[in-house]
Amino acid sequence: ILAIPTLRSVVDGGHVKGEVILAQEMPFFKVEKFDRSYMHRQNLCERQRLLFEGNVSLENALGGLDLNVVMTDYTGTEDDCFFSLNERGEIRAEDPGIFVVLLDEIARRAGFRWRDSFGLVKALNSEEDGNKTWADLLEWEVETFDLSVEGWARSVDRMSRSISFPDGWYDASTIMVHRAKQEKSPFNVWSFLNPFETGVWVLIGATIVFSGFSYWLLASMNSRADERRLSNWPLDSIFLSALTFTGHFEFRPNTLTARLMSFSWTFWALIMASAYTANLASFLVTRNTHRFGVSSIEEAIQTQSPVCIFARSREDDFMTKNYPKVNLIRKEQEKDVFLGLKTDECQGVITQMSSFEMFERNKEVNDDCGMKWTGRTIQFGPSGFATHVDTGTYCTSLLSYVVNLHMVRMKAEGFVEKAWNTHVLDKISDRRCVEVARGTNDSGTADGDDSVKLSIKDVGGIFVFHVSVCVASLLIAAFQRSSKRTKKKSTQRREATQATSQKEEEPEDWSEHCINRRRKQASRGSTDGTQIISSEGRDPEQGPSRFLGRGNKRGSMWASTASLGQRLQEAAPAITPKDDNSEDRPEHCANCRAKEVPQIPPDSNETLSSEEGKSEQAPLTNGIYGRVFRRGDNKGSMWDNTTEP
Repeated sequence: ILAIPTLRSVVDGGHVKGEVILAQEMPFFKVEKFDRSYMHRQNLCERQRLLFEGNVSLENALGGLDLNVVMTDYTGTEDDCFFSLNERGEIRAEDPGIFVVLLDEIARRAGFRWRDSFGLVKALNSEEDGNKTWADLLEWEVETFDLSVEGWARSVDRMSRSISFPDGWYDASTIMVHRAKQEKSPFNVWSFLNPFETGVWVLIGATIVFSGFSYWLLASMNSRADERRLSNWPLDSIFLSALTFTGHFEFRPNTLTARLMSFSWTFWALIMASAYTANLASFLVTRNTHRFGVSSIEEAIQTQSPVCIFARSREDDFMTKNYPKVNLIRKEQEKDVFLGLKTDECQGVITQMSSFEMFERNKEVNDDCGMKWTGRTIQFGPSGFATHVDTGTYCTSLLSYVVNLHMVRMKAEGFVEKAWNTHVLDKISDRRCVEVARGTNDSGTADGDDSVKLSIKDVGGIFVFHVSVCVASLLIAAFQRSSKRTKKKSTQRREATQATSQKEEEPEDWSEHCINRRRKQASRGSTDGTQIISSEGRDPEQGPSRFLGRGNKRGSMWASTASLGQRLQEAAPAITPKDDNSEDRPEHCANCRAKEVPQIPPDSNETLSSEEGKSEQAPLTNGIYGRVFRRGDNKGSMWDNTTEP
């Protein structure tokens, strides 16, 4: 053994626990794979007895022991991050590989040594090893050496071969990986229509026409429905309806039904515009689209898509036994498995989780970060070191218990994760594709997939709501219009009935009516100058008593003095008014007073004023003197007293 030994004190709780020899050692054992002619396992039964008797603790049960270990030599390969030798065939002083880092830490904690007693074997190769599997290699190693240092995946088949697996440091869970190839989206003039399916756009257009026509129909039923005057044709209303979809509401609803329809209309436009805007960005921005391979084992079986797998591995055994119909393409090197995915030789890869974490950073196989973990974990299982199950012959199981104890503590303290990131992942590449390559969920759908178009099933509810409110508004408007017409007809019938009743109660001789009216008015006067009240209740000015005829300023009539009432009574029987069928009684009475007055005696010097204000000689009859002035508007007559009462 060529070695340059160095000493390092192992301190535990401030006390020197021991010294571990660290050196750039060369392999001690020269071994041939599958050669069972020799064995390097040590007898640990005495230490097991001390543990059983309580003379030593489990964590210190291997203290001071030189373990014979074996590990795979990856020198000169891309997996040298696990273990490799320098140019002189020695363990490298810096970055010797994660096997050395982990085993050194366990040796420090447990107090044993291994650097002076280790052997190396080459990785499995079909050309040299024929049909041998990795499980066969593992079985030979644990039967020949005390400890096999590798990332051995635990399985039922291997455990049935009397192989013990301490707690693992390597995630060997079986998963499926596929590749998302990026393709540039071509230029599309109609890309702005992408947020909705064609059926949704057709439904939007139909809703705009229906809404505009419904509002126009509503305005036709009730002219007060909108403040602005809409055209007799619904085209203007449909145009304004189309503007509502863009967020501009140009109608001026003025009734309850119009406002109800307008609310439903604008609410529909709000929902549709929001959905369109939210889904538009992912379609208008030029982005890469992805084409995926198979996303599950079931899909691979149905489509018979080729799936690459590492030959003779635990995953190969598992898939062969449980999914014999899968079209598996076996690769001798794990790197070739992922290269087959890149070259489209395979549509998927069955691999281990930790292997995927390593190769997703490899620029040669994943330069565009297109590899993605898809679907659920096929089977869970850690991987790590392994020993032989032996509780009586060599008592090798004691070694498994001690290594398991310290490995659990190292994982809990974060030592294993830190060593994995530092000596494996960061060494492969400092490029991280985690955000791109591992953005999948349990269902196999990649996070961040292109947005899908909204279908009628997604947005149909708002259409149903809007149409329902529009129909309800039209029904309410039709009911109100029908009620208004019914009420109008009822009012007309009632007025016609009242008019008929009044006509039957009217006197046949209007002349008699006028006479009775004048008698009633005259009876209100007094011969002693008492004031006479007008027909409209207006008080005359204080002074001589006067008779107020029509109460308006333009049609009033001034009677003679206090004796006029008596004279009218005396003259009334001689008055014979002409028949007049006028329906306006006050107008008719005014005409009676103007036209049917007693004639003035011929010898009187009084004159009669015409409509133009001209005077003419008025006759005298029954001793009543007076002068008649007719208003030019024919709305009334006025009596003026004479010079002599």
